[in-house]
Amino acid sequence: MSLTRVEKAYIAGIIDGEGCIYVKEVPTRGRTTIKTVLVVNLTSLNLIRWLQSKTKMGNVNPSTYGINEKRRREKGHKKSRRWEVSGKEFTTLLKAVFPYLRIKGKQAKLALELKDLQAKSNAGMKYDKVRQDEIVKKIKNLNRRGEKRAS
Repeated sequence: MSLTRVEKAYIAGIIDGEGCIYVKEVPTRGRTTIKTVLVVNLTSLNLIRWLQSKTKMGNVNPSTYGINEKRRREKGHKKSRRWEVSGKEFTTLLKAVFPYLRIKGKQAKLALELKDLQAKSNAGMKYDKVRQDEIVKKIKNLNRRGEKRAS
């Protein structure tokens, strides 16, 4: 991935404004795997395509977040698309845009730490399950809506 500083900053702004960095637990072969995901929901298909073509990462799908198709049409909402990045691409992209993130910086820092823990575990090093659980809890708390959240 070859991005200019301006493109990295622009992508970071899109992530700050329209993105979500989250973790999800995925049952895999009798155990639970923690997956880190970046999602950006936008109504501009051109911008979604630009993100994917510039980074050469992620998948683009119709957005399934929030409102179903019938309600969307009744309320006059535009169709939106979802750009989703996970796995090794997630780490590469977040490291590239991290210095430019202003709103999602805490989530990004924690998610990168989690990816580092997972990489060490995959390399046969001691796995810190307690720290993993702390990170997952903090990211989920930062992403909560509504009431004030503890940092």
